[in-house]
This record gives sequence, C-alpha cells and structure tokens, in this order.
Amino acid sequence: MASWRVTAANGAGLRCASSVSSAIMCRAYRGEVLRARDAVAGDAGWACVVKPGYGLLWALRRDLERTDAPPSPAPAEPPAPPAPPTPPTPAARAAPAAGAPPAPPLPLLDAPGDRLVRAFRAAEAEEWPAGAPRWPRVAGFGGAWVVHVISDLHTDMAENRDWLARHPSPRTADGAKHCVVVAGDVATKLDAVEATLRALTASYDAVFYVPGNHELWYVGVAGAHEPEAWAEASRFSPGNPPKRDSFCKLLAIVRLCRGLGVRTGPASLTDALHVCPLFSWYRGTFLDDACATASDGASVFTKVRRDVGCCPASPQELGFDAGCAWPAHVQAADARGSFGGGVADAMLRLNERRVAAAPENGAVVTCSHFLPRRELYVGWRGLGKCMGDPRLDAQLRKARCAVHCCGHAHTDFDATHGGVRYVQRALGYPHERYGAFRGPLALEFPP
Repeated sequence: MASWRVTAANGAGLRCASSVSSAIMCRAYRGEVLRARDAVAGDAGWACVVKPGYGLLWALRRDLERTDAPPSPAPAEPPAPPAPPTPPTPAARAAPAAGAPPAPPLPLLDAPGDRLVRAFRAAEAEEWPAGAPRWPRVAGFGGAWVVHVISDLHTDMAENRDWLARHPSPRTADGAKHCVVVAGDVATKLDAVEATLRALTASYDAVFYVPGNHELWYVGVAGAHEPEAWAEASRFSPGNPPKRDSFCKLLAIVRLCRGLGVRTGPASLTDALHVCPLFSWYRGTFLDDACATASDGASVFTKVRRDVGCCPASPQELGFDAGCAWPAHVQAADARGSFGGGVADAMLRLNERRVAAAPENGAVVTCSHFLPRRELYVGWRGLGKCMGDPRLDAQLRKARCAVHCCGHAHTDFDATHGGVRYVQRALGYPHERYGAFRGPLALEFPP
C-alpha cells in the first residue's frame, strides 16, 4: 500500500508527522479533517497531504472547520431527514427575485435523469428563458471586449484569497469592456464561492463560471448538506431528500450565481463574440488511446469493462473526489471512484440545449473544468482516469468553438488541435507557484 507524508499545521507552524495509508490520504483529499485522535497520535492541529503528480492539499483551520468541533460519530442507524432550514436572505445568498413564488417540487413521474435536466433548465430559466431559440445577450452587449480566462482559484486557501484581494480590475480608459471566464474550482464551501464571485463581478463587466469538482464536495467529518444544497435536495426529492447529493449542490451553485449576476449559461457579448460554459466530469477511458496492445493483437480495452478503461485504477483514482455523492441513476452506491461514465454522461446532457442553439456566426469561447482532449494532460498517469472526458470535445466542436479554456490539471498550456485553441491559466495551490502569478490570460477579439 502506498504511503503519504503528512505534516501538521498549528499555531507553532509546520512539523513532520509520520506516514499514513492512501486510505487516509483519500479522506483528506475529499475535504475531511485529519485529527490527532483519528490519524496520527500526538499530532494536534490540521493535516496536509503530499500527492505525487498533483499537488499539496491543505486542510486550513479557518477555512474548513474549527478544531474544537468534535467529529460526528457514525449513527447506529440512518437518521431521520432533518427539517429544511430557513432559506437564507437574498443579501446573504442567491435567491429568487423579490416576491417570486418558491420553486415547486419536481414531479416524481419522470425518470431521474430527465428530472435532473428539468431542474437545471428551471434554474437557468431566469438567465435564459425556456423556448428562447438564441443565446441571450449580456448587459453592455456590443463594442470591444477582452475575454480573460482563469481556473482553479481555490480561495479556501488564505494565500489565494490574498491574491484575489490584490487583483486589480482590468478596466482602463480605452473604453473596452472586460469579461472573465472562470473554469471551475473556485472553492469548496458555498460562502467562499459566493465571496469570490462577488469580488470578480466588482472587477469585470461580465463573469462566466462553470463549477469544478471541489465545489461539489461535502466537507468536514459529517459531510452534511449546506442549507442551499439541502433546499435543492428537498425540492428534487420531496419527502425523501438524500443526505448528500452533489447534483443538488451543483443546482444550489447555479441558483447562487443567478442572484450574483454570474452566468453559468451561454451568452453573446457581441454579434461576433459569444461565451458558453460547459458542464463536465471525467471518464475512466480518458487515456485509452495510449494503452498498450495485448500480445494476441487485440486491444487491452476489449478485454475489460468499457466504462472503466483499459488500465487498472490506481488507489488515488479510486479515492479521488470521495467527498462527492451521486444518485443511484448515475453511479452505484458501492462504486469506487467517480470515473465510471455515469456522472460524465449526466453532465454532458446538461449541455445539450446550449450546444444545439450555438450561433452560426462569430467566435465562440467555451469553458469546462475538465480536459476535453488527452493530449492536454501531461501529468502523472496514476490520475489519468480523473482528468477529463474526450466526449466533451465533440460537444464544444458542435458549438463551433474557436477557443476552449479549462482547468483541473493545474498545468498552464496554450495549444491548437484540429483548429481549436485550448488554453489553461490556473492559479492553483500556493506551493505550485514559482514567482508571482501572471494573472488571467487575456484573449482579444476584433469588435
């Protein structure tokens, strides 16, 4: 079994502890807190984990949970669902427009996948009304625009919040308007996501955003719903809401963005420039074309399950995003890892309407958190199943994409494949930066 070096962070600084198993590493990676009595005897404070090929993850004291909050013991039997909490006020959280009736529960007659699509379309209706044949226009439509792209802000971390606070607005006296496209992994907790997006809306004329995997975690030992996610779960499954459901948290983020003026759907900046966020997840077959061929000449892929891929999953892939929770119609309850294809297929289905309505003229900038092409990933093979989905590339091309920006890999690139330009500009984790961060990548288009 692989081992991982763990260090503890407390008021006295950093000090080395001992090695722990990859199972404990997976617990830390999904956002749970490693305490002295749970992991390493004699070490107080919080833990960070070194993962080869991906990065250093800090469970920060002030960002995830207070050290004096005891871990929740496992109940002897499943607890009764708690009553839905009082909805947050519009000033504190995204909410429907003042005076608007609450969204009704979804009917239970649809298949779960159909109900999920309907829920997302209802959530985006304020931004892009149902039945509208074309993508909507942003406020300030027309004129000269500069599109800035960035990903992996991870503002759960103090160093990254400090960078955001110092980040100047790109607005100048030249009259150009500025749009920022955020390709996922803003933060894990919804209050941090909200604070970050508010800061960006103050600096840019338009903000587009697609959530990543970190936003969909349930953090802390208990991993309970945040109030907004619980409201979505209660609406999606009235009478029997799931204890955890990452799709419900994604719905909560979409509604949060509505109240902030942040776009998670497509829109046109001018008649010649458009932006389209694309939901995505990773698929276990992402690196299959690089797999070896069996001795009898047949592809190894033909000898194993087609939804998992041709190479055995590494322990890190099996534990990746274990803080997420998925409904049974996309992933079996006993499945290890989220790379089986069900989650990725569900995410792609959310994009179908926007892709079908893509404009015929002008340049389209698309964005996703995960990688759409295997050539873009140059990292450790042991995380390859958790990096991207090649089927996403077909969608962005159907949308007539000229430039696609993505995140997740924390490796900046600017490459062209098959006539499409692919870019990544990730803020990433503090220890990954050598020198000052260059800031978002600016893409200029003719008016």
